[in-house]
Amino acid sequence: MTEIRGEMLLDVLGLTKADVESFPIPDYPQIVAHLKPISDSEVRDWIITNTYSPVLKSRRKDALNAFRNFCSDLSWGTEVKESMELTEELLGLKPIDNGVKNMGMGSNAGSGCLSVIVLIIVSTALFFF
Repeated sequence: MTEIRGEMLLDVLGLTKADVESFPIPDYPQIVAHLKPISDSEVRDWIITNTYSPVLKSRRKDALNAFRNFCSDLSWGTEVKESMELTEELLGLKPIDNGVKNMGMGSNAGSGCLSVIVLIIVSTALFFF
């Protein structure tokens, strides 16, 4: 199914598989150089949210360290922290620090409902824009 979807996307874009395979893949410094000058706060938030979400879900300390290095290289300041906190709240997860996994148990067991409510509010707000 994924292959069919990929072929449909190539058709829409007017590309062939050969075009995609010959497309140069940027290295890390190029990615950071292209993202760093972005000044639109909504785009920055989108980038941080969509890179931090898989890091939180992976529950891996090395992924968290790589993400922190990525944020440091971008030098976007406090916006990153705000986006990270919002992502943590939406997912109901906290980052792994000092090798301790916080899986949302114990004192955070009831926070799942709050996450769903926040997700609904954010989705509704985005729908109206």
